[in-house]
Amino acid sequence: MRKRSVDATYNERSDSYSVKVDMLIRSGILVFIVGLWAVAVPAQDQLVKFFPVGVPEYCKGCGHAGKSFWKLTIRIENVSGGDLILYGSQLGDEFHALNMFQRRNPNVCEWEYGYGESVRRVPWKKMQAHEKVPRVLKAGEVLEAGGGFDEWDANSPIRYTAFIGKPSDPIPTEVFSAAFLPVLGARPEDASFRLVDTNCSPQCKIGISESPKIMGVRLGMSIEDFRSVYPRVEIQKLHKKLANYKVAYIWNWNSDAYSIYVTFINDKVARIEPKFKSLNKARDREGFWERISSTIGMPHFWEPFQSKWKCPDFVVEIIPNEDPTISIHTPEYMKIRDLINEEFIKNLTIP
Repeated sequence: MRKRSVDATYNERSDSYSVKVDMLIRSGILVFIVGLWAVAVPAQDQLVKFFPVGVPEYCKGCGHAGKSFWKLTIRIENVSGGDLILYGSQLGDEFHALNMFQRRNPNVCEWEYGYGESVRRVPWKKMQAHEKVPRVLKAGEVLEAGGGFDEWDANSPIRYTAFIGKPSDPIPTEVFSAAFLPVLGARPEDASFRLVDTNCSPQCKIGISESPKIMGVRLGMSIEDFRSVYPRVEIQKLHKKLANYKVAYIWNWNSDAYSIYVTFINDKVARIEPKFKSLNKARDREGFWERISSTIGMPHFWEPFQSKWKCPDFVVEIIPNEDPTISIHTPEYMKIRDLINEEFIKNLTIP
């Protein structure tokens, strides 16, 4: 972490270690901390200014899976008039202030963490001690942290998060940097960024009643209505301790949707996972996403974000395998799934 005067401009070359740290932040593996730019995020008292500065520095092959990466300085300035406590990670002699990374999903205009969550998977109380190392940020002090972006980030605004508080605060507050949009140029060296405001019009304008209907099955359908359509399909109960969780499996080789796995939460359809003959090996065909949208019966097409179509009431998640994996599910299903996964990990025994 570099200290500088308020009007200083970052012009040093960050080392490859800083890039690795930033990639860990962006993948949601490593947890750090910083402050807030109150002008951009006015929902709390103005404690710090938290925003990107300078010119992005190109680093060929430094990003995820060998993608290009641009290092960018993120500045944190204490403007509270008193000392603050900044919580981050200490790796050797380096204090890393940045905590996590968010993208704004244009489907719903929501900020999401690394894996598409609207809410942190690990809250402050459950974070590890090495992720909550305190550092005093003196009144008026300016710190500069190493952030950045890669080729995949040019389609949506991004921002960093941090935990910071006054010395008297029992629990710090997660704060957010000014949002910015990477701008790629004709040459890698021409990349820049621009700050963005809160204006956003969601791409998804449909509810669960217009979600894809697969072989007569739609999200929100009651178990009684399902039985009236498929009276001979067996419904099994799973995970009895955590939820009213039931599953059913439909097979019909005479249909394009020849295999359908259905999950019920509280006796309503909460997840549909279909397989289609017509989509086998579709990954390499032109118009892959349009083909998926049409096949599953979306009412109209818009570009998916992070391989998902997200709406307030449902999500269509795609894994673009040779035979694409399609999951159509509700937010309630995701909550129950996370509880089941947490319970499994808690009870996992490693020999």
